[in-house]
Amino acid sequence: MDEKDVQVELANGVLAIAGEKKTEIEDKDRRFSERHYGRFERRIPVEDVDEASISAAFKNGVLTVTLPKVAPAQSKVKRHRNQQQIEKAGASRSRLSNSLKTHKCVL
Repeated sequence: MDEKDVQVELANGVLAIAGEKKTEIEDKDRRFSERHYGRFERRIPVEDVDEASISAAFKNGVLTVTLPKVAPAQSKVKRHRNQQQIEKAGASRSRLSNSLKTHKCVL
């Protein structure tokens, strides 16, 4: 299969790879001919792809498609806990776990 036999396209979040291979062998001395034909198509949904950075290469019969992901948007809000908040949260968790241990359910 050659590079000219393969089409790669990205549209509406779907990567489409299609190809077609035709071969024909003819031997006039032995009076025979063979024809082979094959077609394929794959559609792969992709998300979070940087469409401007997509690349494809075809070398030695191998197709390599590179689809870099879009960098996630960073949140502008950063939350930091100070030592008192951490201690308070830990104390609340231990009180909760202690209270769960003391309750019994009788049926």
